[in-house]
Amino acid sequence: MKNIFIVLFALCVQVMYAANPIHGAKVETYSEVACNLPAPQNLVVTGTTSYTVSVQWTAVPGAANYRVAAIVGGSTPTITYTTGTTATVSGPPGTEIVIMVAAGCGGLGGAYSSNVAQVTG
Repeated sequence: MKNIFIVLFALCVQVMYAANPIHGAKVETYSEVACNLPAPQNLVVTGTTSYTVSVQWTAVPGAANYRVAAIVGGSTPTITYTTGTTATVSGPPGTEIVIMVAAGCGGLGGAYSSNVAQVTG
C-alpha cells in the first residue's frame, strides 16, 4: 500500500510540475488537427467595383469555416477566415486579384478550390 501511495504522489508531482510554466516546463495548449475536407466547388465572381472583387462558393458539409487566400497584384497571398460562403477582397483599381478558398475544421484548412482571377474596376 505504501508503494502505491509513493507512486501516485510522484505522478501527481510530475503532472503539477509539467502544468506549471513557472518551473520552466513547456506547456502545449493548442494543437492543430489536419483537415480532410474537400475543396469548395463552384467558386465564382459575383461582383466587382473599382476597389473590390466579391466571390461565392458552394458550402462544404462539415466545414466550420473557410480560409480565403487572395493574391493582389502578384503579391504574397493574404489569408482571411470567414464562416460564410462569400468573401470580398480589396485592391487598387485595375489590379488583378486571384482568389482561392479552402474549407476549414476550425483551424487548418483542407484542399484549396480552383482559383478565380478578376481585375478590379
